[in-house]
Amino acid sequence: MPLAGAMSASVEEIEDRLEPINAILRRLEFGAEKDRLRIRLRRLAPAHVQVFVRDLRELSRGTTRDLDEEQMEARFAQLRRFMDQLRRPEHVYDGDRGSERDRLLDVRRHVEISAERYDRLSGELKATYRTLGEKSGGESQELVAFIVGSALRFRLGDEMRSRPRFAPVFLDEGFVKADSEFAGRAVRAWKGLGFQLIIGVPLDKVTGLEPHMDELLLITKHTETHLASIHRITDAERGTAEIAESPTP
Repeated sequence: MPLAGAMSASVEEIEDRLEPINAILRRLEFGAEKDRLRIRLRRLAPAHVQVFVRDLRELSRGTTRDLDEEQMEARFAQLRRFMDQLRRPEHVYDGDRGSERDRLLDVRRHVEISAERYDRLSGELKATYRTLGEKSGGESQELVAFIVGSALRFRLGDEMRSRPRFAPVFLDEGFVKADSEFAGRAVRAWKGLGFQLIIGVPLDKVTGLEPHMDELLLITKHTETHLASIHRITDAERGTAEIAESPTP
């Protein structure tokens, strides 16, 4: 009986936790036309899960019935067959049994998560994203910024907070395939979701990100000494050459 209630409640909990994230996304511009993005959950109904849930409900409903001995034995046999599906594998390497148990009990496998792009004024649905498909590098990186940022808020359990409890996000070679326009919207998405971005890119990729930076640091590795030095570049927007050097090992 607790299992029947928990499986239903778990899916509803995912739906409830998505709403605060969608509330944040409603404030963030997505794409060149300033559309909006929302995360949509759709419940799946695989045949094996339908049979499992039907048997689960049937067995949980009849716990207080008065049964004669023959009916009791039949019910016990039915319950034992059902419970065999839920038993953990006896051997650590029994992957088939483990995966079958997860297919039935892991409610994340019973739902499909997609992203929908819609017009901010009319609410008209423009596109549904289940994969990155044939999108360009800049477009895909913008979409990834929205999806991964939303997923982090969800996984951190911070969807009800104004800011995540852990804000810094390090992106190695972040947005290197995006131009300044795509990169700008992606950066605003991360910041709108409450994160602090620390992005590492090669020197020739700085231009596209430069307008969106609060701080610009140049890290140089010296080939002879194998030491690295950090240069804080000031007034980067005007391209001035004033540099404050602070070498570090």
